[in-house]
Amino acid sequence: MKFAIFSLFLGAVLLLGCTDSPISPTEPDNQSYQLIKLPPKSGMSVETVYSKTELIDGQTGGNIRIKEYYFADNHQLVKIDAKLTIPKNAFTGSVNITMEIDDEYAAVSFGPSMVFDQPLEFDLKINGLDSSVLTSPSGSYKFIYVADNGSTEDVVNDGVDLDDMLKGLTVHNAQINHFSRYAFTR
Repeated sequence: MKFAIFSLFLGAVLLLGCTDSPISPTEPDNQSYQLIKLPPKSGMSVETVYSKTELIDGQTGGNIRIKEYYFADNHQLVKIDAKLTIPKNAFTGSVNITMEIDDEYAAVSFGPSMVFDQPLEFDLKINGLDSSVLTSPSGSYKFIYVADNGSTEDVVNDGVDLDDMLKGLTVHNAQINHFSRYAFTR
């Protein structure tokens, strides 16, 4: 009897061990993108993280804006202008929404984790980037969603502009359907 139970147990373990597990970690996509690095801050810069939290009523909507600058190690002035527009009826209830500018990459994160009834609109302009990261021709820069596992997805927007004179990138009217991390890439 013990042998029969052991045989059934061993067979079940082998059968289950050979199937694809739905809880196995997802492999990241082939990362064919390159995130745009921000110039490192000089020792004179006081701020390390630019973040803003606002209580937003989903029925009335609202805006969150971060407009900051810092001096980079190369003495270049880096200007960041980010605006998130939440339209009326984008979600139910009132939520403290946080927008945080990444301190290493031309990227932004939003929280808490949410999905919206209609897309939010996001504009981001960063001027004063290092010339060495802006070597690709205009039109080859994108604004993407970056998942925790490294996979990416293009974000619908009205265009990503390269400003050679101001050494900057701008995304216009990016459609944010859920909160996570978003970034400029080439």
